[in-house]
Amino acid sequence: MFNPKEILKAIADENDRSVGSILAMAPQNDPYNAGSPTDVAMGEWFADLWNSQKFHKGIHLRAIHYRVSHGSHVQCKHDGTRYDNTEEDWAYLNKASKAARYLGLVDAADFSDQRNPDPTENAPEPVAPDDPEWYIGE
Repeated sequence: MFNPKEILKAIADENDRSVGSILAMAPQNDPYNAGSPTDVAMGEWFADLWNSQKFHKGIHLRAIHYRVSHGSHVQCKHDGTRYDNTEEDWAYLNKASKAARYLGLVDAADFSDQRNPDPTENAPEPVAPDDPEWYIGE
């Protein structure tokens, strides 16, 4: 398992800095800050769930939430409490899946993001790297 928090800590120590001072994002969102014991437990729980339920590539997390909170697919969370169809457990699933992806336990490309449209490119014609230009548009 890849543990980015250990790498981040080593970089901070090597540069005589605190971990928090070199994070690019909020601590709970920065992928390089993943790897706490809770992150590992939740990530492993999600990876086990992913593998045991044989979810397919392209599935949306909401579909996983509904499946594991209903009928014969009901699961227990890493702490042994029941996973239910609640906002709290939906947030738990999001956090666990994020930990699993950041720790390399599941492939992030296997998930579908249906909230955001496809990206659009708004840049003008490409500029050759050896001939940079700039302008101020209206």
